[in-house]
Amino acid sequence: FLTNLSLTTSSSSSALNQASHAWKIEDSPAIIQPGETKEIFVCFHPSSADLYKATVKLFIKDNPEPFSFNFAAEACLPSIELSTMTLDFDKLLLKQVKKLVLVMKNNNRIPAIWKINKPNQFNGVFSFSCIEGVVQPRGTNNLEVTYTSSKPQVVKKQLQIDVLDSTKQKTFQSNKIQINAESFDVNFDFFYPKGVDHLMIGTIKANQERSVVCTLKNKGKYSSNFSFSFAKQIYSDSISIEPISGTILPTDKPLNITFTFCTKKVYHFNRETVCYLTVSDSSSNTEIAKIDIQMSVDS
Repeated sequence: FLTNLSLTTSSSSSALNQASHAWKIEDSPAIIQPGETKEIFVCFHPSSADLYKATVKLFIKDNPEPFSFNFAAEACLPSIELSTMTLDFDKLLLKQVKKLVLVMKNNNRIPAIWKINKPNQFNGVFSFSCIEGVVQPRGTNNLEVTYTSSKPQVVKKQLQIDVLDSTKQKTFQSNKIQINAESFDVNFDFFYPKGVDHLMIGTIKANQERSVVCTLKNKGKYSSNFSFSFAKQIYSDSISIEPISGTILPTDKPLNITFTFCTKKVYHFNRETVCYLTVSDSSSNTEIAKIDIQMSVDS
């Protein structure tokens, strides 16, 4: 503001000293009547993110020394930095849920408005804790991405996060994140000898051994672990299982599992559950299935 405190008309002019064309002075020169106040506008229109400086000299008629004003401004473009450019969910069992966190950091002095581009394309595959938001200056936002599937599939998609202006019409930055995931099923067959549906030992004398050979086959895409556990610890004195645990590859031939019964005691089992077969995923050790193994024997 310029105010003429004299009794005569005065005038002013100005000069701008700058290294760029970002600065501009409006409403100068000006004629100022006695007692009148005039406004001079110093405008700033940066063309790129940088630190801008300028000096404005204001000349008043009949005043030998000009007034000098220094201006400085920092121009910023809204942007964010991401903690990673790849979200890899690895291999998951069907219906298994996994969450990964993407951290968005704003190193600027102005807020960054972000939004997921076309989020509907991820429906039924990925879900997000939010699809848009604002990262405050020098602040961070966490975006939680969740994956689960009820069917075997391999997913490779690109997630795009745009940084926008306040009207969400102009895009300043586009960040593309690769998302990889795979869902698989563990499929196996356990076969009893032909013609029976459980371990048929029959009638056996004390200290006599009798074995039944079953087969286990991995029909899935990846390796699986298996193990047998006894329904009651006392059964382990009379029943041996070979092998009792291990890993089966999809390429392996059917594995023979030998159940041997030998005891000095009197037993009468009629389809008694003597042990359990547990199958699990070899990478996460997640239990997939657990089945009863039954036995009929008279000793």
